[in-house]
Amino acid sequence: NEIECFICALHDDDRSVEGINNLIKSNVSIKKVIVISYEDYSFKHKITGISEENLIEIIVDRSKDFNSQFKKAITAYVGKHIAIDISCIRIPDFFYIFKQITKLS
Repeated sequence: NEIECFICALHDDDRSVEGINNLIKSNVSIKKVIVISYEDYSFKHKITGISEENLIEIIVDRSKDFNSQFKKAITAYVGKHIAIDISCIRIPDFFYIFKQITKLS
């Protein structure tokens, strides 16, 4: 079992990391993780078992453009095995993510 890219949104709620940590505990290999943080604070330290160089973090705030950051991060993984934990991704961002993945495929 191997996932090329795992996309999730993290925040202070434990359920935001439950999915990826369960995959890791089940010995699923995850090469890259795109972490979306909706606060001006990084929660990527809550992911256990993924090295820092395999984490791409997008911090969403008013001063940064989520769309361009995400497009840049996902481009290398289009057409590969991508998994998305939608439980904590905001609905408009989820639709943009889905649109970019299908558009770039």
